[in-house]
Amino acid sequence: MFKVIGNEGGNGFWARNVPPREQIDPTTNPEKRKTFIHAKYHDKKYCDLHPLADDSTALNEVGTLVQLLDVNN
Repeated sequence: MFKVIGNEGGNGFWARNVPPREQIDPTTNPEKRKTFIHAKYHDKKYCDLHPLADDSTALNEVGTLVQLLDVNN
């Protein structure tokens, strides 16, 4: 996926909402870097998530509807 969207595209999703005080740079110590990466990817703390991302029932309903529309077109 990242080969297709590139680093900038990936960060547009994973790191869209990183506050300036939480940004890391090449001089960031390893422990802070590890904490940031865990928050970024595991916790999805900075993501640009869709409002349905935490509602699996509604998300499944939308997915089913999309599949039905795709089959009928």
